[in-house]
Amino acid sequence: MLLTPSEEDLDTTLQLPVVLVLGRGGCVKCSDLAVVASTWTPPLGVAVALVLLDDAAGLRLRALHDFVHHLDVLPAVVPMSNGEPLAVMHGSTVEVLERAADRLRQV
Repeated sequence: MLLTPSEEDLDTTLQLPVVLVLGRGGCVKCSDLAVVASTWTPPLGVAVALVLLDDAAGLRLRALHDFVHHLDVLPAVVPMSNGEPLAVMHGSTVEVLERAADRLRQV
């Protein structure tokens, strides 16, 4: 299940082992990845969350993490553990989600 956290729920979501799917409204590749993520089954205990960087939750993410300011390619996939990013990955297929899940398994 793909979560779309509100600004208020973002902090709680980031404390989970989570694969963040980052995009922007109107970005076709971002929408494509969101569709893929909505049908992907993550490993047990891992959440998947879509955050659009141009909405309230995205602005909150920018306030919490400097790495977001340096993203110049979207969509991006970021595995996070205990509120900290582990990597920034790019792509719009299930393979990038699998790579992110693998990174979380290494923690």
